[in-house]
Amino acid sequence: MGFCKYIYIIEQEVEKQEEEEEEENQNVEDVEKQQEEEEEEKEEEEEEQKSADDEPTVELTLEQSIAQNGDSSTLDLQMRGLTNEDMKIIGNTLKNSKTLTTLEFGNTGFSDDAAKHLADVLKINTTLTTIGLFNNKIGIEGARHLADALKNNTINVALNGDQFGDENIIVDDSPFKSTLIYANSEGVSVDLLQLYGVQTHMGSYIALVMDKLFTFEEITTITKDEFMKDERHLIIKEAVRSRFKLNHEMLRSEWSTLHECILHKRRNELKTKKVVLGLTEFHIQCNEIGDNGAKYLIDALRNNKTLKVLAIFGNEITGEGLIHLADVLKENTTLIELNIRANPIRMKGLQYLADALQYKTALMTLDLSSCNISDEGIQCLANGLRKNTTITNIDLGWNEFGDKGFHYLFEALRYNTTLTTLNLASNKMDTEGFQSLADCLKDNTTLTKLQSYQNGIDDNGLSYLVDALGKNKTLTTFELSSCGISTDGARHLAEILRNNATLTTLNFGSGGIGYEGVQHLADALRDNTTLTSINLGGNGLESKGVQYLADALRNNNTLMTLEIRSNQIDAKGAQQLADALQSNTGLTTLDLNSNRIENKGAQYLADALRNNKTLTTLDIGENEIKGKGIQYLADALQSNTVIFFLIYLPFSSLLFT
Repeated sequence: MGFCKYIYIIEQEVEKQEEEEEEENQNVEDVEKQQEEEEEEKEEEEEEQKSADDEPTVELTLEQSIAQNGDSSTLDLQMRGLTNEDMKIIGNTLKNSKTLTTLEFGNTGFSDDAAKHLADVLKINTTLTTIGLFNNKIGIEGARHLADALKNNTINVALNGDQFGDENIIVDDSPFKSTLIYANSEGVSVDLLQLYGVQTHMGSYIALVMDKLFTFEEITTITKDEFMKDERHLIIKEAVRSRFKLNHEMLRSEWSTLHECILHKRRNELKTKKVVLGLTEFHIQCNEIGDNGAKYLIDALRNNKTLKVLAIFGNEITGEGLIHLADVLKENTTLIELNIRANPIRMKGLQYLADALQYKTALMTLDLSSCNISDEGIQCLANGLRKNTTITNIDLGWNEFGDKGFHYLFEALRYNTTLTTLNLASNKMDTEGFQSLADCLKDNTTLTKLQSYQNGIDDNGLSYLVDALGKNKTLTTFELSSCGISTDGARHLAEILRNNATLTTLNFGSGGIGYEGVQHLADALRDNTTLTSINLGGNGLESKGVQYLADALRNNNTLMTLEIRSNQIDAKGAQQLADALQSNTGLTTLDLNSNRIENKGAQYLADALRNNKTLTTLDIGENEIKGKGIQYLADALQSNTVIFFLIYLPFSSLLFT
């Protein structure tokens, strides 16, 4: 009986196994059938797609595009090649339109002939307020036609060339896999590196990023100083650096130009969003209008009573063009900002400009950087500044004058009572030039910001500055980066910190201070109660030097920003800083980018973040931090609610808020 039962059980198992095999076979058949059906569907789709591809693409004609635009207030024809016949069609549209206020003609191959057709229409059109013509082929004749049309017109024309050369174009962006996540106060996040950036220029990309980070009100009201202090300024720089694969030195050299683009973005927003009562800003930079084109435009503005900003940099304007401009400045009482940088201005033109500056003008900001100005040219300009009572900001960076020119300039500033900001970067300033500067600072009572980076200075030059800054009571910002300051020179810098009671911002980046030199600065920082920001990046401090700074931070609660990027700082240095952050209550921004603190250093900083409640910005990008290090930091941020935290990794940039 048991044996039969056993056989019965075996038979049941066999039947069950056979049923399972049949079911499995049926499933296989069903899968195979489904695969065959999917393959057939795929083949049919490919055939349909092939047929569709073979059909010619129908592109809308200009008339169809205009008709499709309807009663919209904006007609956008960017990136579309426009012929003379097209301009006639557009002209008829403008004559009949009662609603069109904005035209966008950027990157359309717009020529002088096209500009003439447009100018003819502008003379009779009564609705247009804004026209965009950037990156076209408008030359002298085109500029003349537009200038003639604008004499009695209140239209804002943006001819700005805030785009860059071909060397900055990203042709193939597909391999780029990084992300840079920004989350706003409402919790909405955006990947800045995935914004449209293929085959576009840095200027346009910055505008896109700004749209994501700033409200319209912020864009149209923020000042230069406010923008530089805003944490989102760092986000933009990191996004640009990552998107265009720049190292920090490349970005540093480009950023002044990029910043121009940011300002253009703000100004263009003002022009397109506000009701236009008159032409207040005119931008025609980076075209090729030359002296003749400049003459036509300047003559058109001679009787203008509303223009406040004129930007004509990078237009091959020489002394002849500047002569016409100087004549207008003598009579103009509204222009407050003039940008003529990167034009090959000659001696004769500077003489006329200097003469105009002695008249009662409204001009407050003058940019003459990269204009090949020599010692003799500065002498002319200095004569004008002696009697000028309106200019507060002048940029003379990247020119060709040396100690002799600096002597002329600083002698004039002894008598000038209005200038507050002066940029002298990257000229030929040597010991004698710094001596002249020191003599000037002893007497000058208005200058608050001085930029003199990329000028060579030795210990003698620094000793002159120590003496002068001990007596100066107005200077608050002094930039001496990339000036070759040595370890011994750091002793003089320390004396400045001890003796000066007004300086709040110092930039000594990219020097040769070293860990021995920074000891002198750290000792001075212990007792300093006015300095709020110091840049010591790229000075070879190493972890030995960081130890001195960490000791100073335990006693100094005035310093708010410390930049020590690119200093070969390892995990030990990070530990020293982390220990100091446990007790420091003043520091809000710490820049440790481009060091090598690695995961261990990240762990030390993470421990400090759990207790520190004042640090708001920490940059530790490019520090070889990997998964475990990121985890340490992420855990710490669970309890820290104030930190704005930025990490940049080779394949993943993460932004936590």
